[in-house]
Amino acid sequence: MIELELRRENNSLVSTMQAHVANKMAEASEVVTNAAIKPDPGMVIPGLGDLPVSDHPAVKRPQDSEEENVSSGDAEGSDVLMNEEPDSGTPAPPRKKRRPNRRGGGVKLGFQVERGPKNALMQLNEIRPGLSYEVVSQEGPTHCPTFVVSVVVDGHTFEGKGTSKQKAKHNAAENALRTFITQMRTPAKRLLPEGQREVKQGIVTDFTSDSTGTLLNTFGNGDQPMPDSESNESPVASQSTTPSNKRESPQVQTDAGKHPVMLLNEFHPGLPYEFLGEEGDKNSKQFKFKVIVEDQEFLGVGSSKKKAKANVASKALFALHSIRTFYTFTGQSEARCQPVYLGPPPSAQLDQVAADLIADAVLKKFQSLQSTVGEEPVRRKVLASIVMTSRGDSDQKFEVISLGTGTKFISGEYISDQGLALNDCHGEIIARRSFLRFLYSQLELCAEGYEEDSIFEKKESGLYGLRDNVEFHLYINTSPCGDARVFSPHEPVTGEADKHPGRKKRGLLRVKLENGEGTIPAINGDTTIQTWDGVLHGERLRTMSCSDKLCRWNVVGVQGALLSHFLEPVYLQSVVLGSLYHYEHMSRAMYHRLGDLEGLPALFRQSRPLMNGTTTPEARVTIKSPNFSVNWSEGDEGFEVVNATRGMIGEGPEPSRLCKQSLFKRFIAVWKKLKPVDPVPLSYHAAKRGVADYQTAKLLVMKGFHTQGLGSWIRKPVEQDMFELTDEAIET
Repeated sequence: MIELELRRENNSLVSTMQAHVANKMAEASEVVTNAAIKPDPGMVIPGLGDLPVSDHPAVKRPQDSEEENVSSGDAEGSDVLMNEEPDSGTPAPPRKKRRPNRRGGGVKLGFQVERGPKNALMQLNEIRPGLSYEVVSQEGPTHCPTFVVSVVVDGHTFEGKGTSKQKAKHNAAENALRTFITQMRTPAKRLLPEGQREVKQGIVTDFTSDSTGTLLNTFGNGDQPMPDSESNESPVASQSTTPSNKRESPQVQTDAGKHPVMLLNEFHPGLPYEFLGEEGDKNSKQFKFKVIVEDQEFLGVGSSKKKAKANVASKALFALHSIRTFYTFTGQSEARCQPVYLGPPPSAQLDQVAADLIADAVLKKFQSLQSTVGEEPVRRKVLASIVMTSRGDSDQKFEVISLGTGTKFISGEYISDQGLALNDCHGEIIARRSFLRFLYSQLELCAEGYEEDSIFEKKESGLYGLRDNVEFHLYINTSPCGDARVFSPHEPVTGEADKHPGRKKRGLLRVKLENGEGTIPAINGDTTIQTWDGVLHGERLRTMSCSDKLCRWNVVGVQGALLSHFLEPVYLQSVVLGSLYHYEHMSRAMYHRLGDLEGLPALFRQSRPLMNGTTTPEARVTIKSPNFSVNWSEGDEGFEVVNATRGMIGEGPEPSRLCKQSLFKRFIAVWKKLKPVDPVPLSYHAAKRGVADYQTAKLLVMKGFHTQGLGSWIRKPVEQDMFELTDEAIET
């Protein structure tokens, strides 16, 4: 009995204690649950930064920390969990504790992992991808071998040794890189004259250091072929892909290269740029800067001070270090630039200083004539000019003789059978026609007895010819339309067999289409002769591209048929491009594609003018081409504005001073003075056909294109040359 009573008392006590513990647990769970539901304004969800946290219970979760992971002594002794369900009468299973992160080198989300520097193998692979390494031999005992690995780069074999094949490959790569750098000429060596060149000290050839990227940025580029040791050309030097997070090593701009001012400052720190003022009106201001480097003075202009400083720095870099900087400006931000280290120019390339002086003279003259057409500046996409120089003068002058702008030619419905309309208003054609007016004025000096003031003198042939020191240069702000422009100016200069997929279309004759820009191959034309009634009925008028006309001028001369009655052929000494200059394309378009012509008359030859681009290429113009063209010749007070689609001045019937009839009147006036006893040819067509040698040379050019498989020259309707002038028309 006593034992039974003791058991009952114990069971009652246990039940009371269990009920008390259950009540306490329920109270604690209710308090914790209410605290969890109440939003905490200071809570931040990991990974979302300072974004506000939703009050929804499904979104909220407690934030763990290392302090919570390491529990206090009271918490360790408690079995009550803070996130158990409030309506549960029994405790939930214990939650697994998070182990504290005791590793000091852990990587956290949002931080960049610091990578190690690139080795020589990786660096060489960036310059020459896809190289093949071969094991040449294995020396030494089996337990300690020495491997010899070779790699062929640009025709040169480099070997490396190591205790493993991988180490031998690394050693071969290092030897190849060191050889490249030894063969390259540093900018410091280019700066000084022969015999005074000094190599900059401190260049480290440790290919395991972060400075390797900077070293390769000076001597090579993975996107451009490295020259052979027999070549004198230097590689492109601006792109490297070596990442670096260390402040002590310079950052290499992999995509953009360096700004000209920044690059020049690296060679000559602390150069002062002197602001010389501004030119032009408020809508077309030009700022001018000067910098003196190594006792040489360089000038640069630009539409902003920043562009002007970049231009003057570009000229100094090219003159002193043979570095050409290609960059353009778009809108208010400057596009990225890529400095290029150039080798010796081709023998057919004009001196760079002369090319820049020619371009500067043209742009300055064009700017000075802007005010002659009103307050609004002249809009243009193509600007062309012919510049005269006097060779041998101590004070060399670049005199602008003619200017022309335009990208359009006449609409078929406005062609004139009286020679009153301009057919082709492209800038190059307008500049050449303006140049003809200058030649007529110089011939008139000879006819009036002032030959000593003229550029012409009597030659043994009985015709007038240029004095020995007089030369003419053609400037175009971009490559001429046609064969010189249809291929990318960024194609590398191969110097070997052409493997371009479009190589079969290179050199083809191309035509400009009415009411359109650009050209199409003339070889696709159904006929080479256009008819007058066909054009008036709706057939699209076609005319040969500027590249084709320039190629013909290099054989027959720029003086044309009429002036050939009095002059020997006048050839261009050089052609300078303000942008899109590519030597291979230009030389092919200008003369190479014709081959050697046989049977040219006396005095005629295949001229090969020098060529070059400007140090600072002109920015690409994306505006819509204007429908007008302007022209100017030496002695004119200002521009003449011509409606390019009508071939007339403005909207009226007034003919241009460059039209066929106007120039024919000048021809007849000179004829009467130089050949007073000969009958005056009053027919325009008869006057042109009367120069047999010129017509023979012209015919040989057309046959040359056809023989080379480049297409046939398309001629405009012959009716437009059939007009005649009466005595009354000549006097007006």
